[in-house]
Parts: sequence; C-alpha cells; structure tokens
Amino acid sequence: MPARQDFERSRLQYDKAVRNKDYQLAQLGISLSAIEDKLADIPIVRSPKDGYVRKIKSWVGKDGKYTTTVTIVSASSSKNENK
Repeated sequence: MPARQDFERSRLQYDKAVRNKDYQLAQLGISLSAIEDKLADIPIVRSPKDGYVRKIKSWVGKDGKYTTTVTIVSASSSKNENK
C-alpha cells in the first residue's frame, strides 16, 4: 500500500506542476500580446536622407512618455570618413 500512496502523491505533484506550467504559459502569452500591442503603437520614422545610424541615445522617460534620440550619418559623409 505505501507504494500506491507514493505513486498517487507523485501523480498529484506532477498534475500540479503541469497546471502551474500551463498557467505561466498563459500569463506569458498575455504579456507577449500586451508587448506586441505597445510595439504596434510605435511610429515608424524615416530619415529624409540616406544614411546609417551612428548612435542611439537611451530612452528618457517623463510622465509616462519616452523619447529616444537617433543620430544618423548621411551616406556621403560616412564615405568621406572612411577615406
């Protein structure tokens, strides 16, 4: 009989672990969906000239709004720097 009780206890622990894993996966799915929604709200910025991103200044947050500074080097000036 003790072996049967050990088996049942192990099965119950396994079932609990599976439920916890499923719950965590569901929570991750919700978080991923929320992140994707926020990413969709980020506007696409196009540069008026061809160039390369030189530097990205970290996000600065204030009152729930964030700004990022992107420094773009034009294609002609980057060619001059390589000479």
